[in-house]
Amino acid sequence: MMHAQFHERIAAIQSAIRESGTADGWLFYDFRGSDPLASRVLLLDPSRHVTRRWYYWIPVMGEPVKLVHRIEPHVLDELPGNTQLYVAWEQQRTLLASLLRGCRRIAMQ
Repeated sequence: MMHAQFHERIAAIQSAIRESGTADGWLFYDFRGSDPLASRVLLLDPSRHVTRRWYYWIPVMGEPVKLVHRIEPHVLDELPGNTQLYVAWEQQRTLLASLLRGCRRIAMQ
């Protein structure tokens, strides 16, 4: 079950992106704790052990999408959105390209 705080946070992020008018969405990415800001903004536990790359796409409108490795499919379970799984590097790149297709401006930290 998704917690209300996560849904509220995502709605606030989407609202801020719309108000700024500067991006089509915000792409979060982390690999082995390399981006502590992602954990803070998304309200994730920064001490959790994650060994694979994950992406979280929050479009300006619509449902977020999680792109996670098949070995760690539950890494973003607390966040709302659909989940896509990848195994190989090429598959990761293909899914990411598909996810962002049509976007002209992508916010990232």
